[in-house]
Amino acid sequence: MLSFFQTVGGCLWMAADWAEHHTGVFMLVIAATSVAQWRQSRKSSERQLRAYVHLTTASVKTSGETLSVLLTINNGGHTPAYRMRTSYAFRSGVDSSMAPLSEHEVFDQKMILAPHGDYPLRLSINSPENSLADEERPPLIVVTRIEYCDAFKRKRWTNIRCEIIRDAGGYQIRPCREGNDAN
Repeated sequence: MLSFFQTVGGCLWMAADWAEHHTGVFMLVIAATSVAQWRQSRKSSERQLRAYVHLTTASVKTSGETLSVLLTINNGGHTPAYRMRTSYAFRSGVDSSMAPLSEHEVFDQKMILAPHGDYPLRLSINSPENSLADEERPPLIVVTRIEYCDAFKRKRWTNIRCEIIRDAGGYQIRPCREGNDAN
């Protein structure tokens, strides 16, 4: 019977000795896990709350030799978008990497787009009526880049590509299948 208690006591003593020497390791593992969970929680809340600037509607009108495009930009996030900067270019053809017909930059350093707020963005190009009337001509592409900062002071951007085509009813505008992205 004595050997049983000596065996159990020895095992307990060895377990206590092992735990004493390895407590620091356990604490480091717990601390590292806590930091990783905190970082993941922070990223998740940032994704849920940040500004998301995107295109909601697009229309096109002509007046004389001027082709005007109205893009309605919306902030679908829960925090404002700050320091918005917009640049755009009109390009001819399906490949938007071609040389631009015109390039413009609309810059408003103090612009703030509120959460769920809309901003009308008017873009225009002087184009003789006959330049887009030809059915053989490739569509006109408008490429727009919107840069902004979110509430977490991170720089964000949204690229919007739309094609303008002429049909029997006049001009139509629709988003391109490729080239529309954001970060």
